[in-house]
Amino acid sequence: MSIYIESVLCRLLFLALLVHVARCWKNCNDIPFCTKFRNYDATGSDQFTANLDQVQHDKTKNIMTVPLSNGNNVKLNMELSFLMNLTLRVKILETENKRYEIQDVLDHEPQTLQYDVVEGESDSLVIKVHEQEDVSLLIKKGAPFSMEFVYKGQTQSVFDSSQLVFDNCEDGPAFSFKVVFQGATHMYGLHHHADILTLRDTTDMSPYRFYNVDNGGYRTNSTDPLYGAVPVVYGHSKERTTGIFLQNAAQQFIEIKYKESEASAHFMVGGGTLDLFVFYGPTFKDVVQQYVALTGRPHLPQIWTLGYHQCRYSYQTQDVVKEVATKMEENNFPVDAIWLDIDYTDGKKYFTWHPDNFPDPVGMQKYLASMNKRLVTIIDPHIKVDPEYPVYAGAKGKYFVKMADGSDFEGDCWPGRSSYIDFLNPEARDYIANWYQYEMFNGSTPTLAGFWNDMNEPSVFNAGQWENSLPPDSLHYGDVKHRDIHNMYGFLQTKATHQGLMTRDKKQKRPFVLTRSHFAGSQRYAAIWTGDNCGDWAHLQVTYSECMLSNIVGHVFCGADIGGFLWNPETELVQRWYQAGVWLPFYRGHSNADTNRREPYVFEPEVQEVIRTAIQTRYRHLPVFYTMFYKHVSTGEPVVRPLFYEYPEMTDIDDHILIGRDILAAPVMEKEVQTKTVHFPGDENTYWYRADQTVGDWTVHKGGTTETFNVDIKTSLYFYRAGSIVVVTNENRTSTNGILEDAFTVHVNADVKGEAIGYHYSDDGESFQYQDNEDFALFELKYQPGSSEVHAERIEGKKDVKWHIILSVCAASLHAVDHNIFKTCDKVGVCSRLRSNAKSDQFQIGDLTKYTLDKNNEAITWEVSKNKDKFKLTIQLLEGAKVRLQLEETDKVRYKLKGVLDPQNRPKPLKITPRAVKDGKQITIEPVDSKNEKHTVIVYNNPLNVAFLHDGKELVALDGTHLVMDHKTEDKTEIKDIGFVVQFNEADKLYGLHHHAYDLELPDTTVKTEDGKYKSDPFRLRNSDTAGFEANSPMALYGSVPVVYGHSKKSTAGIFLHNAAEQWVDVHYEKNGSPSTHFMVDSGSFDLFVMLGPNIEKVVQQFTDLTGKAHMPQVLEVLKQMKQNNFPLDAIWLDIDYTDNKKYFTWNKNFTGSDGKGVETMLATLGADGRKLVTIIDPHIKKEDGYVVYDEGKKGKLFVQDKKGVDFVAAREYYANHYSDQEFHHGHPEVLAGIWNDMNEPSVFNDNQEKTMPFEMMHKSDKDSETFDVEHRDIHNIYGFLHTMSTHMGLLKRDKIDDPIKKAKRPFILTRSHFAGSQRYAAMWTGDNTPDWAHLKNSYSECMLSNLVGHVFCGADIPGFFKDPVPSEEFVYRAYQAGIWFPFFRGHTSEDSEPREPYRYKSTTQELIRHAMKMRYRHIPTWYRLFYEHTQTGAPVIRPLFYNFPGDDILARPVFEEGAKTVKVHLPGKDEYWYRIDNGYTAEAYQGGQDITVDVSNGESPVFYRGGSIVVTRDRDVTSTAEGEKYPVTVYINLNKKSNYYMPICGSLRIQCCKLNGNSFSEVDVVKALRNDENKLLYKLRR
Repeated sequence: MSIYIESVLCRLLFLALLVHVARCWKNCNDIPFCTKFRNYDATGSDQFTANLDQVQHDKTKNIMTVPLSNGNNVKLNMELSFLMNLTLRVKILETENKRYEIQDVLDHEPQTLQYDVVEGESDSLVIKVHEQEDVSLLIKKGAPFSMEFVYKGQTQSVFDSSQLVFDNCEDGPAFSFKVVFQGATHMYGLHHHADILTLRDTTDMSPYRFYNVDNGGYRTNSTDPLYGAVPVVYGHSKERTTGIFLQNAAQQFIEIKYKESEASAHFMVGGGTLDLFVFYGPTFKDVVQQYVALTGRPHLPQIWTLGYHQCRYSYQTQDVVKEVATKMEENNFPVDAIWLDIDYTDGKKYFTWHPDNFPDPVGMQKYLASMNKRLVTIIDPHIKVDPEYPVYAGAKGKYFVKMADGSDFEGDCWPGRSSYIDFLNPEARDYIANWYQYEMFNGSTPTLAGFWNDMNEPSVFNAGQWENSLPPDSLHYGDVKHRDIHNMYGFLQTKATHQGLMTRDKKQKRPFVLTRSHFAGSQRYAAIWTGDNCGDWAHLQVTYSECMLSNIVGHVFCGADIGGFLWNPETELVQRWYQAGVWLPFYRGHSNADTNRREPYVFEPEVQEVIRTAIQTRYRHLPVFYTMFYKHVSTGEPVVRPLFYEYPEMTDIDDHILIGRDILAAPVMEKEVQTKTVHFPGDENTYWYRADQTVGDWTVHKGGTTETFNVDIKTSLYFYRAGSIVVVTNENRTSTNGILEDAFTVHVNADVKGEAIGYHYSDDGESFQYQDNEDFALFELKYQPGSSEVHAERIEGKKDVKWHIILSVCAASLHAVDHNIFKTCDKVGVCSRLRSNAKSDQFQIGDLTKYTLDKNNEAITWEVSKNKDKFKLTIQLLEGAKVRLQLEETDKVRYKLKGVLDPQNRPKPLKITPRAVKDGKQITIEPVDSKNEKHTVIVYNNPLNVAFLHDGKELVALDGTHLVMDHKTEDKTEIKDIGFVVQFNEADKLYGLHHHAYDLELPDTTVKTEDGKYKSDPFRLRNSDTAGFEANSPMALYGSVPVVYGHSKKSTAGIFLHNAAEQWVDVHYEKNGSPSTHFMVDSGSFDLFVMLGPNIEKVVQQFTDLTGKAHMPQVLEVLKQMKQNNFPLDAIWLDIDYTDNKKYFTWNKNFTGSDGKGVETMLATLGADGRKLVTIIDPHIKKEDGYVVYDEGKKGKLFVQDKKGVDFVAAREYYANHYSDQEFHHGHPEVLAGIWNDMNEPSVFNDNQEKTMPFEMMHKSDKDSETFDVEHRDIHNIYGFLHTMSTHMGLLKRDKIDDPIKKAKRPFILTRSHFAGSQRYAAMWTGDNTPDWAHLKNSYSECMLSNLVGHVFCGADIPGFFKDPVPSEEFVYRAYQAGIWFPFFRGHTSEDSEPREPYRYKSTTQELIRHAMKMRYRHIPTWYRLFYEHTQTGAPVIRPLFYNFPGDDILARPVFEEGAKTVKVHLPGKDEYWYRIDNGYTAEAYQGGQDITVDVSNGESPVFYRGGSIVVTRDRDVTSTAEGEKYPVTVYINLNKKSNYYMPICGSLRIQCCKLNGNSFSEVDVVKALRNDENKLLYKLRR
């Protein structure tokens, strides 16, 4: 509503209004107490001292009183009491003068807590509270004295008494104080001001002022006073937030200042008492809830109040009211209430109706009710001076504010001369409350459902000397001066109104009251709005700041006049305001009498459509707002909130708003713009679905990013958070009537895990039954990946609710990894410490000649020093061109890795001879048998460096200038860093560091930007559940094999760090120099193996000699796929849902069946058909009593434990035992032929620990030891290795390894997490990949690299694990064509994906997939032979071109390019010939050493045989490997052209238990027999 201008008669004179507003309000320089206090700084005798030797303790009330005094004989008492919710109350009172203490503001008298003075000296005291051990208070005597508010030993804020003043100024008693917020970068609070959210530094401007005034057309971006006063300040930083609340309703000025490491609030107050509450936080959410706990939360609003409201100053007649309601209905604009301003009354006399314009108010209300609309009318606090007016007559002399002489105060307002109800008087409140009763307010019915308390600052016209309000010295009940309660006058009016409505409706309906003036605690009684704003862009832009601020100070039911109350806004602004207003809790259109009518239906049709869409968007989201109000009522959390409430770092963004935590709105608030920039909160694993688009067209946007969107007038951007469930209505209604019974659309916004959770609240929408009888229901909604339904569980209340749900599931490609969960180098101690540490303090060997040889002359050792630390360096030369170097502290113990090196092939040390020292700076170590062993080592001193040579060439060097080995404690954290740099002197490329989704060649990670920042993180080795991992990234994945090969055409050498702790490795390519790797290791031992090749085949063999080779697989396990419609199939795989509620080694009822024999029947059926079953067994054991695996493990102390540790070896044996048929009953071990060990990084669903086990957990390394001696940090990367070792042990036991009669089957295990040596126990796959072309291409690099580091049994999920992006048919068949050349071949998808079995695609796609799979099955003999060769020599099964050529026999070039019509194929070996065989085994041959272009437009996937090879296949179409074994093999003899004739070259074949004519044959025999037995074999000659 408008303010006055200069008289009642001229209030429509708009220009006069503008002139008046410009000159109206006083600033600090106009107020004596502010002028005095602002520049005051206590010195000398003014400074207060805390008399700590006179402290008094009231143990009954838990109040401590500290006397304060200064040299001017001013004496104060400071009362301190600790309260619940980490809050401290500080009340400072004058000993000789009693000041007024306001009442009713707090929701209840807060409970005090017991405290102790835990330490104290003559000049300080420390006080702690019994029930809140983290909270303390430090009082320093002074002078000036100070109080430090301490949380967990850290000072959060300080009461600075240098600004403490109690004085009687010209304008009454006043006081001043200052609070400093340590570390705060932003301050918030001091609602209500029309400004940005962050409080400004007011050094060069007037301080913020609290003096509730009728400031119509107020200035924006100003510290001017407005309609409300909530004296709360929050000091905020990314790390912490604290706050204060001054319970005082007098006029206040607050000076805000920022310094480098602190911010301060200096309160200057013109009356009342210093009653301060300090909130310890420590988070922003905490301080908000601590404040709300004091001042209270409202009851729930009625559901209709959350709809749209239509108002104007004024709808002059009841016919106009009916017309507005009718036209809104006819034009399909939702509206729930029509509002009446002052002109409905008879001569501005409230609780009356204008006899001519509203002759039948009851009939009008019935008309509205028939349309499901309600009525709201205005009731102001001024009462017309008219003896004939019953409201005035009943209050005269009793219930009005008085002057000093005892007469009723009279002033001008809308009615003319008026008196003002003294709402401080409880009887006056009762009196006014009574007038709201139906029988007193004649013509009112239940349709008059709400009231509007306006002008209640209070506003008084023609009172410029008092800033148009009551005189400060006017008197209230109990002779309280108005100056002491000015800011809570409106609060007291709404308290009376609320009381009246509670009585009127017999406490059956929740009152609805809207107030303009408000104070702390008003939220318990009324909604608020931002007052008489202007129809301009600046006022639109500030509304979000105003209402977000009101929400974080408890006033959650806030809104703004849509379109602006004053002026005639342009049409674009009106539309944008409707769009923005959707997301404010209170949603009302309102305008002044002198403006053009602007109900939605008066605009042009295209404008109407924009407004209609906005209002309908609001109504669809009413379930969200209603649920958020319930959450506020229950917990105090805001309904809407600024971004920094949920994301502390996202400050200074005022045009975005969060509704709860799940909806982000960023409407357009600028004129004539075509784009809108949106700042998406969160980190890299937070995603937001754009929800203002048509469902199905939603786009997805990553947190922590900024995007610019094209916008037109119809665009109003809002987003749903991934991981949320948002419940919206499914009907377009014109009011809220029936909305609670509507069908709901449940938007499931899946997160990166495919999961979502949300809440929905339901009750009767109007009564207090939710409070009185728990007649409500709060549902928790959960969605699990792949489900077709949402699980709704009532978690609060007793109401039975029938749901009508339409499910909408959104799960776009969200599988990029959370870089807040999975940390970057700068967030990890070891990497951030060592990466920037270019050179360390140098290691020194005092005298190279003072070494020690062991008794066998196989190890040489030196004492080494660095500063004062002592170390031992040991070097061994190992058989087969390998070297072992170990560095260890002499006085500290580090964990040494066990079980990784192959126990069947332990590295054999050689006898060595140290050569003479040269110049005291170097010594050479060489083998005694230098004829056969060509590797030597040179150790250099000052500084320590080590060179590794083969046949005289230095291939590898350990650069000692970067060598770090720290073992110390800093800030209670044990640091065990290892850092070293290795150079590869003859190399030009580096390979290794498996597992990463990168190209084979390791890229340079040390490249920097122009400002000196690294462009890339180092490669990270830390086994992690990085589902949806990024392609072409150095981030950690599921496995860790710390091996690097330095390769060139001339030579290859490698290193292997025998350490399972977290590692970061920088790769650097020196221009015109040698490439190098910089290892940064978190803990464990320095145990380095150097492999000196000198070629790639030798280096790979040397590494597999160290860590072991895979055993031969069973033939059936070479591949995995589904079989339908003549698609080959060998095994069905079961993920976790086969179990009884995720309890491993159990079956659920869907498998056991009612007779308990379902599993045996299933397995027997599979076995009869030659198929196998593989089931998943993860390492985590469900914590459930009665579950035998848990019970026995707990009893045997076999679980990883905090601090005490776990019997880890015994745990493996125990775990292995559960694979027996007795423990894991199935009856058919020959069919249940494999086990899948997943989630074994290990994965733990706790984002704060990077989704894994905390590194401080303890393991036991020896089952016979009583000591838990191994930190998880030391063995993290081998956890999965140990898991598969246990499983392997279990399967060997199950299949009778100890029975000499029954020979054991070779176990088949698939593992996700792996380390060096895992190949001895399990196959591995690339993990939870994404169905996109980048991941498909990277999968080849991943598996070729895994083969180079011994993990030959590797594959990738075909055609990608995750649901999104939904793969095209082209991508699917290309993935199958690529996958047939992986050693491990499995189709696998997530449960939320559409089924992707081959037979589900169109026939042309099926045929391409079938052709690929048949080619795979035809080559089973080749795969089997390659595995045999690996077991004998360590050679890879698949390999990159640089490994082989000149070399092996089959070359595949899958298509990784989307839409490719041709591809380039590089045919290696200039002396080779290549036969193309994917196109029907034609005689098409190509010369090697060239690139050729191949047509793939018809789905071809090029494959070639090498000339000179013999390739053995089975050219029969079979549906399993078991069926294939019945048929003869086909031998492809691919002749090599040499000069002018063809030279036949023999291939080799290994057949499991091969028998021919009843005899067993060796490898050579088999080849000969295959050549000579024409009855068994089909010859195909290739020329």
